[in-house]
Amino acid sequence: MPSPVRRAHSKKRGAAVIDLALSFPLIFLMAIGTADFGRFFFHGMTVVASSNAGAIFGQKSHASIVDSNGMESMATNSATDVDAITATAEMYCDCPDSPASGPFDTANVIDCGLTTCPNGYGIPRVFVRTRVVHNFTTLGPYPGIPETTAISQAGYMRAQ
Repeated sequence: MPSPVRRAHSKKRGAAVIDLALSFPLIFLMAIGTADFGRFFFHGMTVVASSNAGAIFGQKSHASIVDSNGMESMATNSATDVDAITATAEMYCDCPDSPASGPFDTANVIDCGLTTCPNGYGIPRVFVRTRVVHNFTTLGPYPGIPETTAISQAGYMRAQ
């Protein structure tokens, strides 16, 4: 006949196996979720770096300022670890006394063909902007978290 100590020990061993079996799905979900969270930030950093690469390409010379295709291809080619990104590039001008907050600031963006600002305050400043968009997809469905999220970033550089 087994002793009472031995009988209690075998019951604890069985309880530990049941506890592990019940908690394993939660542990597995947390591990996969952590990996997906890391993937999301990696894709975000890649989008930021590629938008900056396109803007840097656009500001390096007078010929590249108007080369929106070159800026877009530089941004797309620099995101080698992430697939399915789209890039758009453009140039815009403003005056030092009324700076524009971006190319869509219709109140302050001026024609880049002007040699002086309309109010006579200096020459127009030329900027390039590259916007990169990537749709991130999770490894699987998570409760309360969308499966697809758009990551976008715009890189601005002053060219002149």
